[in-house]
Amino acid sequence: LSARRYTRLRLADLVRLRLQMKKLLPFIIAADHHPARLGLDSDSLRARFLPPSEQLELNFDAPPAPSPSDFISVRSGEL
Repeated sequence: LSARRYTRLRLADLVRLRLQMKKLLPFIIAADHHPARLGLDSDSLRARFLPPSEQLELNFDAPPAPSPSDFISVRSGEL
């Protein structure tokens, strides 16, 4: 912040600070960057930061999930 007293910050200054530029760029205004051109008000903003979705599969050969009574018997030691 003290650098702003002398000159406006540029993207090169932020890179030297070793910041994560991909996450930072939509939320800052620098001398050579304006996020208004990136579409902050668009519906796709959330999609930019979420990891890609993956399709889960059903495995019918897997053992059944434990029931609450299984947890009680493990805790008490009784069958």
